[in-house]
Amino acid sequence: IMKGHAQLEIANVEAEQDLIGCVMANNSQYAELSHIKPHHMVEAGHARLWEALTKQIDAGGTANAGSLRSALRGDRAIDDLNAAAGQDYLSLLCAKAAHPSWAQDCATAIIDDWTRREAVGIGQNVIALASENNPRPALEVLSYARNALAELETQSGVSEAEFQAAPDVATSVLTQLAEQMRSGKTLGKRCGLRCVDRRMGGFHKGSLIILGGRPSMGKTALARALAHGCAVENPKDQVLFLGIEMSPDEMLQRELAAISASAGDGVEYRDIAMGKVRPEEMSALHRAHAQVPANLILQDVPSLSIDDVRRSIWSRKRKGPLSLVVIDYLQIMRRPEARGRNETAVLGEITSSLKQIARQAGCAIVLLSQLSRQVESREDKRPQLSDLRESGSIEQDADFVFFVYRESYYLERQKPKKGNEFEHEMSVADLQTAMEVICAKARRAPVGTDMQTYQAEFDLITDPRGEV
Repeated sequence: IMKGHAQLEIANVEAEQDLIGCVMANNSQYAELSHIKPHHMVEAGHARLWEALTKQIDAGGTANAGSLRSALRGDRAIDDLNAAAGQDYLSLLCAKAAHPSWAQDCATAIIDDWTRREAVGIGQNVIALASENNPRPALEVLSYARNALAELETQSGVSEAEFQAAPDVATSVLTQLAEQMRSGKTLGKRCGLRCVDRRMGGFHKGSLIILGGRPSMGKTALARALAHGCAVENPKDQVLFLGIEMSPDEMLQRELAAISASAGDGVEYRDIAMGKVRPEEMSALHRAHAQVPANLILQDVPSLSIDDVRRSIWSRKRKGPLSLVVIDYLQIMRRPEARGRNETAVLGEITSSLKQIARQAGCAIVLLSQLSRQVESREDKRPQLSDLRESGSIEQDADFVFFVYRESYYLERQKPKKGNEFEHEMSVADLQTAMEVICAKARRAPVGTDMQTYQAEFDLITDPRGEV
């Protein structure tokens, strides 16, 4: 199969590093990973390492940094890795070893990327065979394509470790249920807001949650509140916020404002942004600073692709458990190549890839999304699933779809009827802090609306007082 430039871009070198490091640290992991072969590795040095590692284990020996270093002394591919890393590469892999529970995820990612590279090669061969410069009978071209793809499908078959007997799965479900009943905790990761904890039972591993809203509805504020709450409620886990539109500085201005407001001495985030802070307010902000969760991780990303998301997630997982990833927002992510597809299909590739990443990484992903302008043309401006831009594929891939709606936003911009100015003003005041979080789709929960309290000047979202 021909090796084209496009194939070289289909690579997850970090997954290869994690897998090799994991098996070096714990050779017993290899029993479930023997379907991975050296040719599956895109990095030549990794292929040599995996070949040597598997030979040592198959021979009944122990494969570790020392034994592999001896076996591969003078190997050019390994020398190249050492030179590129600026240190002993095997020691680097040991330091980066993935947690044993991630090994299968790494293996799945490696096989998936290898399959994609091989599929590209088959496509290139089909183009060559069918071209005018090398004419072949059409049926011969089709026969090659069919046989090559069938063989590739066979070679890409899943490992035995991916099959689970139904009774074993049932045992796992009952064990989790018993633990939930014993502890009184949700199975998902809580965040302290009813729209997630009560509606969804917390953030669940492998879930893709779409959070949509029109401008100024507060969807970014809610996303920040979910990330903050999840970090606070789950201090041993990391929460990653990938903000394309908002810099980490802007995010923390809002974070400090919200924390200070929840403590009763709030400083408006716009005052923080403008530097209009009094000495006593600085004291409040310093106290708020002490409450910023250390496990809330921000990444400054002026642009973001699916591959960027994948690299960021695997990078953080090497440092510890990862519960939640928030991406703000879908429509300004860097698009995959259209290749003649429409916008719906291109965005669909992004959401389906994010769903796959969430499952592989064992975390929940909250993806913010804009809504189409058709909302503004309706009398009732509460969002619907059809209001999602290119809604078909987004809705299909999502486990949950939430919309943020604030009626006060529209009332403020609505001209009151003559003689009804006072009533209009009172209606605006009554609804000023009311935020509706509308669950329009849920795979394992009832749809419906939860009310949250939103103090826009502090970017603070809380549960309504007096409600459980």
